[in-house]
Amino acid sequence: MTAPLLLLAVPAIGVGFLAFGYGEGFKGFAAFIEGYGEFHVNVPLAVASLAIAFAGVWFGWAAYARGTIDPAAIRARVPTLHRVLERRYYVDELYQWVIDRIALAFGRFIALFDRVVVNDTAVDGSADSVKASGFRMKFAQTGRLYNYGMAMATGAVALALIWWFALS
Repeated sequence: MTAPLLLLAVPAIGVGFLAFGYGEGFKGFAAFIEGYGEFHVNVPLAVASLAIAFAGVWFGWAAYARGTIDPAAIRARVPTLHRVLERRYYVDELYQWVIDRIALAFGRFIALFDRVVVNDTAVDGSADSVKASGFRMKFAQTGRLYNYGMAMATGAVALALIWWFALS
């Protein structure tokens, strides 16, 4: 965990220098981000954040290093808060619920769409239509000359009738 935190700390320090306008090397990038607004420190929020952080460090030191605070007594006094903190604010349960109810349902819908629309209709449907038309057309090919002559005569009569009715 130390290496990733160090890798994140270095850019954070650099961004801090940019935000406060320190350092000659940052002038070019500072000019680039200048159009995005000025940076202002919210002093009450910064003081409150630091106070909470220091209180947490002091509490941890007093409970575990010095032993003046009994964690079991605090656990007995505020069991709901202990349960929420122990379950990590129920974030894992929320993620699991989203996966079970939303992601997997969406995945089932996509699988159904893929099977019914893409595979059965688009891929297999075009192949089945060619197969069905080939099956129907095989009855037109008999190999008998009089069947072909009859088909040509019927077609010629149909074209003549269409031409006759279209021009009249």
